[in-house]
Amino acid sequence: MTAPNNYNTTNAHSRDRDLIFYEDTHTYIHNGVALTSVSNVIKDFFPDFDAEAMAQRKAVHEGVTPTLLLEQWDAKGAVAREVGTFIHSQIERTFLGLPTEMTYHFVYEGKEIRREEHVSIEREMTYFADLCKHPILLGHPVYRTEWRIYDEDLRIAGTIDCLLRSPEGKFVLMDWKRSEKIGREEYGNFIPITTNPFPYAIGKGALSHMSDTPFTKYILQQNLYSHILRSRYDIEVEEMYLAVLSPVYSSYHLVKVPRLDAEVEAILSTRR
Repeated sequence: MTAPNNYNTTNAHSRDRDLIFYEDTHTYIHNGVALTSVSNVIKDFFPDFDAEAMAQRKAVHEGVTPTLLLEQWDAKGAVAREVGTFIHSQIERTFLGLPTEMTYHFVYEGKEIRREEHVSIEREMTYFADLCKHPILLGHPVYRTEWRIYDEDLRIAGTIDCLLRSPEGKFVLMDWKRSEKIGREEYGNFIPITTNPFPYAIGKGALSHMSDTPFTKYILQQNLYSHILRSRYDIEVEEMYLAVLSPVYSSYHLVKVPRLDAEVEAILSTRR
């Protein structure tokens, strides 16, 4: 895991300067042209969740307004996203040898609800510290973190959480995940959730054999990142992993990501 404090600068790529990222809107701009995020490219291959229609139905049974339900769901998603982003930043600061924080102040202001809390990430960061002792991280120094990459011809872009590189030049892609929806623990083992209980929740077209689950989307995301690195940055990724750091689990879990070359080709064929 050992890396020089300036690894992002040392390993900067000439393509980096041509991409601008606006964090507030999560927008990638390449030479004045907006690119589609990898996560949104994948999202288009799965059914949309009609939150408003669901809220209308549930509100009648629960005796509340649809707005209240929508804001409750929105607040739940917001805290998950914001705390996840905060953890990413603290992990990067750890790699860079910078001071870190262990509490995130979350505030949500809606029309019908207000939510404020201080979320501790001590458990997640403890799991991360344990993960850093794993042979993969010990044998592969950090090459880049929070690296924004893109393919201008395919009009797609995304942010890599962590790219590791061994002294022999072998690259490993790693994605930090705090979600408890990726899988379940059984007797100390981690079982990814690959099937959605709703039969209609499957991919579209060439991805109709894949169930709509967070795990499915995350492994597709990693595979698309790997493709961009190979085709645009001359970086061949040897292995990919999801590093699950959810506080609901008894420890961290390092989940190897399978190769999905056919699925990647099916997705990208719609953008050529």
